[in-house]
Amino acid sequence: MARGLKPRVEPAIEAALQKKGNLSDVDLAKLCFCARRSAARILFDLHRHGLVHISGHTKVHANGQWRPLWSWGDGEDAIAPGPVPGSERIKKYRDKMSADDKDFDAARRRQKRRVVKRDPLVAAFFGG
Repeated sequence: MARGLKPRVEPAIEAALQKKGNLSDVDLAKLCFCARRSAARILFDLHRHGLVHISGHTKVHANGQWRPLWSWGDGEDAIAPGPVPGSERIKKYRDKMSADDKDFDAARRRQKRRVVKRDPLVAAFFGG
């Protein structure tokens, strides 16, 4: 028996893309009742043959990466946005913090810098 996808999935994805554009592989998987990986595999095959193009990108909130949005037809692929530098991410995070959160973080940093000195009698009794 040949390996492959069910014959109903590819026509369903093609019809969904022709009906409505700017769909990700997750959206197509939900519309066509298939696995996300199956939808992605079909989209990559269609893209290789020039039937679909990347019309944009959407941000994945779980990991911060970009997911391509697919549209039917031969068009120019949209360029994926670059990564956000770490300094920019940290600045944005700190701008959202309240004054109490900033004070708590400062206290945590001070506590981590503090060196704990062992009592020599306890060290002699318990070893060390």
